[in-house]
Amino acid sequence: MEGVFQAKGDIIQYANKGLSTILNIPLESIIGQSITNLFGEENKIYLQKELDQLLINKKEIECSFYLKSIVNLLNLELRLTILEAEEKEPLLIGTVQSLVSQEIDAQNLVSNRYDALFENSLDSMIVYNYDLQQIVSVNAAALKALEYDRKEEMLGLSRFEFIPEKSNYAPGLNLHEYTKDHRERVLNGESFSTKGIFISKTGKELICKSIVIPTPHRRGEGIILLQNIVKYPVDKKTQNLAENKYRNIFINSHEAIIYIDPTNKLPTICNTNAMRFFDLTTIEDVRNLRLSDFVNEKEINGIPTHEYYEQIIQKVIQKGREEISFWIHKKCGETIRAHAVLVKDNSDTEYPRVICFIRDKTDLYKAQLTLKEKNKELKKYITSNLQLENFAYFASHDLQAPLNTILSFTKLLQKKLANDDRKDVAEFLKFIVTSGEGMKTLIDDLLAYSLVNTTNIELKEINLEKQLYVLLHSLDTVIKEKSATIEVNNIPENIAVDPTKLKQVFQNLITNGIKFVKPGIEPKVIISCKEETNHWRFSVGDNGIGIPKEHQEKIFGLFKRLHSSGEYKGTGIGLAIVKKIIEQHRGTITLESEVGKGATFIFTIAKDLASDGNMSTINLDKIQVGASVTAN
Repeated sequence: MEGVFQAKGDIIQYANKGLSTILNIPLESIIGQSITNLFGEENKIYLQKELDQLLINKKEIECSFYLKSIVNLLNLELRLTILEAEEKEPLLIGTVQSLVSQEIDAQNLVSNRYDALFENSLDSMIVYNYDLQQIVSVNAAALKALEYDRKEEMLGLSRFEFIPEKSNYAPGLNLHEYTKDHRERVLNGESFSTKGIFISKTGKELICKSIVIPTPHRRGEGIILLQNIVKYPVDKKTQNLAENKYRNIFINSHEAIIYIDPTNKLPTICNTNAMRFFDLTTIEDVRNLRLSDFVNEKEINGIPTHEYYEQIIQKVIQKGREEISFWIHKKCGETIRAHAVLVKDNSDTEYPRVICFIRDKTDLYKAQLTLKEKNKELKKYITSNLQLENFAYFASHDLQAPLNTILSFTKLLQKKLANDDRKDVAEFLKFIVTSGEGMKTLIDDLLAYSLVNTTNIELKEINLEKQLYVLLHSLDTVIKEKSATIEVNNIPENIAVDPTKLKQVFQNLITNGIKFVKPGIEPKVIISCKEETNHWRFSVGDNGIGIPKEHQEKIFGLFKRLHSSGEYKGTGIGLAIVKKIIEQHRGTITLESEVGKGATFIFTIAKDLASDGNMSTINLDKIQVGASVTAN
C-alpha cells in the first residue's frame, strides 16, 4: 500500500486514503498539517533537515524512519519530489510506503521491551542524535537527575546546552571541543565510556561516568548512559567569577601552560602561549608532542632523558612539585633554555594531572653565565688591587725608617762640613738631601693614598662651615705667602661626613688652587655649596692656569702630573686621593676648566650616609677660628 500527498511548502493540501490507512489517521486530520508534524514529534527535527536539503539541492530525496502509532511501530519510507520550484513555497509531491514485513510482530515485541527497559531503568539515559546534535528522547531517571519536570523541556537540547564549555572540575579543558569527536565514533558504531560533566536545569554540575552506545534505530543516534552520578551544587555567580579568573590567567599567562596525563606522560591541553612556545598551531599538535620532538639532551644528570622525564612526573604526583631546566630546539631552528615548574593538579583526586609551567630563560641563563665570568674577573681584580694596596702600604711604611736614617745622617754630615770650602762636597750633600726629601714626600703621599683605600669612613655630624674656617686657619701661612683670597659661600652647617677625610679633599683642592697660578697673579679660590634632593653639590673654583681638555680625564689617576717638578712641586697623588674619598661618600667628582681661565672642581656627597651605619657627633662650637681667611 502506498500513501500519496501534495504539499505547498511544508503544509499538506491533498492526501489519498492510502496515507490515512498507513498512518491510521482520519484523512481530514491530515489535510492542513505540516509534513514535519504529521510524522511524529520524535521525527520532526530529522524531517526538517531533509526538507531543507530538498529545497537546496532541488532533487528527489528518500528517507526512512520509525513512527510510533497507536498499535505498533511503523517503519516508513518517504520520497519527496519538487513539482514546481518557481514559487516561494514550492509544490511538493510525497509518497509514503510502510516497510511492514512478516517480522513486524517480532519488531514490535523487541521495541516494546526496549521502551520498557529504557523508561523504567534506574540509570539515567539520554538518546542523542549526534548527526542532528539534538536530544530525541530521555527517560525518567535522567529527568530527575538533571532536575527537569517534563520530557518536552529536554527534547531538542544540543550538547552545547547540557554540557558546560568550561568547568572547575576539568580546569583548562574546553568540554565542547573535547566531546566533538563523539559524533564520529557513534557514526562508526563504536561504544565507549568517558568522564561526563552535565548541567542540570538549575545550573548545578553533575560529575559521572558516561557510557555512549549507538542505537540500532537510526544511524548517528546513541544512548548516553549516566552512571555513578555525583551532584555538585555550584553558586553560578561564584562559579562564573572563578572560571573567568582562571580563564584569564590560563589564556593570558606569559608562561606556556600544559596539562599532562601522568598515566601515559602525554600532554592533553595547553594555552595559546604554549603553542607559540613550541611553534605549534593546533591542540592536536600538542597532544602528539613527544620529548624527542623538542629536547636536545640525550641525558639529564646522567639519566636518559626519557627516564628522567618519567621520574619527574612520578615525583610530582608523590610530592606535589618539581622544577627542571633543559635545552629545547624549536621547529624554526632556534635553541632556547627552558625552565619548567611542574605541580600536581588536585582538582580531581581520582584522576590527578600534572600542570607544567614553562618559561623561556635563555636571556637570564646567558646573563648568569656572563655574570659568573665577570665575577671571576672582578675577584681577580679585587685580589690584585688589594695586593697592590697592601704593597703600597707596607712598602711606603717600611721605606720610611731607612730613608729617615739617610736624611738624618746626611744633615748631620752637612753640619759637620759646614765650614769646608770644597764647593763640590756641599753641592753633593745638598743634592742628596733634596732627593731624599722628595722621596719622603712621595712615600708619605703613597702611604696616605693606601690608607684612604684601606680604611672605612667614620661618619660624624659636623658644622662644615666652622670646620672649613679651622682648615683655612691652618693654611694661613700659605694663604698670606701667596696673597691669596678665599671665598666661602652657602656651606651647610649640619652634615654627616668623615671630617678627617673631607678635610683632605678641601685641603688638596684649595692648595692646588693657590699653587697652580701664573707668576704675578694673586690666587683666588671660591668655595660654594648647593643643596639638592639626594645630595650636596660642592664646587671649588680658582683663577689658575687651567687644565687642557685632553688631560681633564687623566688628572684623577695615580702619579698623573701635567708639569715638571721644577715648575710646580707635587707627586700627582693628591687628586687621586680626593676622588677616592668622594667615592667613599657615595659621590662623584668632575672638572670644568679652560686653559688660562682657571679650573672648577665639582663634587657631590650623598645626604643619607647616616643611614649606612653608626654615626657619632663632634662639637666645633668651642673651636677658635682665625680672624681672617683673606689675604690681600
